[in-house]
Amino acid sequence: MKRICIAYGQPSQDDRPDVNDVLEQVDLLRNALSDDFAVLELPVGFDLADCRKWLFRQSIDAVCNLVEEIDGQGRFIALFPLMLEEAGIPYSGCSADALYVSSNKVLAKRMMSLAGIRTPAIWRPEYGVSLPAEMHSKRLIKKSVWEHASIGIDDEAVCDADSTFNMKAVELSKGWFYEEFIDGREINVSLIDGPQGVRILPPAEICFDAFPAGKPKLVSWAAKWDKQSFEYQNTPRSFDFLASDRSLLLQIEALARQCWDVFGLRGYARVDFRIDANGLPW
Repeated sequence: MKRICIAYGQPSQDDRPDVNDVLEQVDLLRNALSDDFAVLELPVGFDLADCRKWLFRQSIDAVCNLVEEIDGQGRFIALFPLMLEEAGIPYSGCSADALYVSSNKVLAKRMMSLAGIRTPAIWRPEYGVSLPAEMHSKRLIKKSVWEHASIGIDDEAVCDADSTFNMKAVELSKGWFYEEFIDGREINVSLIDGPQGVRILPPAEICFDAFPAGKPKLVSWAAKWDKQSFEYQNTPRSFDFLASDRSLLLQIEALARQCWDVFGLRGYARVDFRIDANGLPW
């Protein structure tokens, strides 16, 4: 019987639901695989040399890679798959290179821009002391360069590029940046590898219909993880689209496929789109 290892980032001690959610994923995978494989589990920290020795000692045939962070930090997402590649152990999901360039949002945006994929303008302190003219009078959203799961995303993350904006730049010294906020619809497109190549799964739209006027339409940390919050209870997904959306859906499916190629993705991925007031996908 083939021996499969489910590897995941060792959860931190602060009991954050966005971190500990991986344990539910481990349970789902274990239940799905245990009838056909010998399933072992490996919590991954910075002790990669020990992890490597353990994998060989256990004669692991392949790894289901759920490691999205090490020691609670997303910037280390590529370390474990790099070790697996060096060890010659097959693993699920994207390559270490693809994980690195797609997880660093600033680098990912640069690659998309070079490929002609529309992506909102950004600003970081190293780009200059002042906000560039083209971003004046825009609404902006503050994002982490590396962290995902909507960490740091709430209503307060959205602000106007007004005269007080530059006072907030000190916050960016810890890996944050400001991006033009596209106030509109949000559509997610999932992709999965198959025998005939990548397949586009049905797109899903996040519905903000219940949001009051003036509340930013975004999937915040609360919308993902706080089950008691207004945001969690009022951001359902819908797979139903109007006939008038057909042209838009064809555009975003083509863009999702282009992202798959640009980043060298494999296995499975998701591409998120914001749709502006003119119907343009970003």
